[in-house]
Amino acid sequence: MPLYLSSYSFQERTSEDSKESESFKELLTARTHEFIEEVLTPHFGGMIAFVKDCEACIERGNMDALRNEESKLHRLQALDSVSVNPPI
Repeated sequence: MPLYLSSYSFQERTSEDSKESESFKELLTARTHEFIEEVLTPHFGGMIAFVKDCEACIERGNMDALRNEESKLHRLQALDSVSVNPPI
């Protein structure tokens, strides 16, 4: 059974604040991070880092730093176009 369905079923049978519910949520979060690290990061690591950096700039209210992140976006787009359409 997929983990998200297990999560839904589990929440139906437990109270939101139960120890079991909290333990399951922690486990789900840990597995989600493992999935990101093992499966997504090799392919989308640059984009993930870009989004995290932009989110940090927004949280700090640092719009100048956010504008500087734009140059990273152009590099990511260039790398993506090369990986999607490799030269013949």
